[in-house]
Amino acid sequence: MFSEIKEQLRSTYLSNKVTLTRLGAPLLYAYDAKSFYQRLRGIHGVPSLGPTDAIILRPCNAVHTFGMKCPIDVVFVNRNGVILKSICVIPNRVVVCFGAMVAVEMAEGTAARIQLAVGQKFVPSHGEWT
Repeated sequence: MFSEIKEQLRSTYLSNKVTLTRLGAPLLYAYDAKSFYQRLRGIHGVPSLGPTDAIILRPCNAVHTFGMKCPIDVVFVNRNGVILKSICVIPNRVVVCFGAMVAVEMAEGTAARIQLAVGQKFVPSHGEWT
């Protein structure tokens, strides 16, 4: 029974993929965690993140890395898609960004590799963050 629930959650994440772009160029393919349970599971509830994968948590202005074994990059975005904070979070920490509506979690080093910075606009394929 547990394996059935786990597979159902996995297929839900996989069917809710969003492409994140900057200046029209696709950068990341993200799992969209909109429900309370999906946000609660967070990065623990999706398959391992590759170099172009991410998870969108919304609404969200704080994340934690309790129970994680390696650091992750987190980008906090306001309702207009402007990046407010980009940070690498080590395990067993909490990070808050006041004013953020969305948190985007990705594998360590991804934000630097795709050159995400505060003030840039991040756009989801469906057009809006809220």
